Amino acid sequence: MKKLFFGALALLAASTAAVALHLWLGDAGGVPVTAAEVTVCDVSETASCSGTLSASARESVRPAGACVIEQVWVRPGDEVEAGQLLFSYRLLTDDELRSRLWAIVAGEAEQNADEAAGDVLAAAAFYAANGRIPDWFKSFYLELPAALPRGGSALARAGIGGTVTGVAVSPGDEVSGVLPAVTLVASGALTARVDVPQQYLNRVAPGQRVNLSTTAVPGVYFPGEVTAVDREAHASGGLLAAGETAVGAEIRLDLEDGRLVPGLSVRADVFLRRWTGAAVIPYAAIRRQNGTYRVWVLEEDGTVSSRTVEAVYEYAEGVVAADGAAWTGVRVVTDPPEGLADGMRVSAGTAR
Repeated sequence: MKKLFFGALALLAASTAAVALHLWLGDAGGVPVTAAEVTVCDVSETASCSGTLSASARESVRPAGACVIEQVWVRPGDEVEAGQLLFSYRLLTDDELRSRLWAIVAGEAEQNADEAAGDVLAAAAFYAANGRIPDWFKSFYLELPAALPRGGSALARAGIGGTVTGVAVSPGDEVSGVLPAVTLVASGALTARVDVPQQYLNRVAPGQRVNLSTTAVPGVYFPGEVTAVDREAHASGGLLAAGETAVGAEIRLDLEDGRLVPGLSVRADVFLRRWTGAAVIPYAAIRRQNGTYRVWVLEEDGTVSSRTVEAVYEYAEGVVAADGAAWTGVRVVTDPPEGLADGMRVSAGTAR
């Protein structure tokens, strides 16, 4: 009776093990896994940089010296051609300059305790009193070159064709000529000024192709080219933020596009290297062992074998192997279960 009991128990255990093994191996007779085919395509390594768009050329037009503005013929937003009249002005005479110097002394001497400024005011008072203003004082403090006669009228013209972005003067204004009266930005292709992160220092160079994008025009990439890279790096950050080192670079856009305007923040993906016909292996299939990348390859007979991946690059889509021909048509196991071994039979579904 005991033998019969233990025999039945053994038969039950064997049946349970057989059912469990069948469920584990699946209907196809192997360990159930998911698999994905390796993608073979062209892959580019890029350096992601951030920066701002600006006009390819900018001009600040100033009067030749201290003057009275007579006429202004442009407004912000106007399109002008090179040589077009912007404003006219009359240079102040020596007598007018002396009166302005006395006004400076009377109005500001008591309010400004700065030693250097005090020296300038003292000089202004001296020259205003004796009636002689030397050329070096005029040119340095009053921006007065000797190209035009005192009291003479002059015309200011645009040196470039473009758009008027700022007009800081009106008829009747007295200005020193130090600050711009009219600001222009050139028509045509824009330029991006970007910071190249420190991990890409010495790898970004003039002539490299670039894709630019901006949140102002989502989903669109604008082609360009690196035209210059600074010789010196600069640091950002401080006590409250992690310090970073970057080098400035200039990028010229190939096309004119009315959707892009100076001042927009942009992202620039600079193409550093390109692999033609490379293999892209999904991260879900990669196993890292002692610094080596390996995958389980699904063989034609329904078994798996382990293969090393000679990685040359990693990016969002996966690990890149340069020898794409060796991976053409290859299916790899994604999210491989524990216990796989070379030659083990599997039942593969398609990875989602």
